[in-house]
Amino acid sequence: MNDGFLLLSQPSTFNSQRGLRLRVKDLDLERRQIAVRDGKGAQDRVTMVPEKLLEALAAHLVAVRQQHEADLAAGYAGVWLPDALARKYPSAPRECRGSGCFRRGG
Repeated sequence: MNDGFLLLSQPSTFNSQRGLRLRVKDLDLERRQIAVRDGKGAQDRVTMVPEKLLEALAAHLVAVRQQHEADLAAGYAGVWLPDALARKYPSAPRECRGSGCFRRGG
């Protein structure tokens, strides 16, 4: 697991399950913000990215984008979307912004 994930998983920020559900589009490093979807009370919220994590997360996102491109080139379909969204946005499953930031399986 990545050091950035371990630091983000600290109780003061959010739990590890929320960390595993983070998508590339949820991180806005220019504004130093993380969008937490379906947080406490089933509410979305925005929290700050700690200064000490900015560089590590930026490097991690570069690696995520590279892996996403490699997966697409290898023939993997991309990100799963519900039927209605898949029809409305046919190219969205192949966009990196919907990819998970931290993979569960390796």
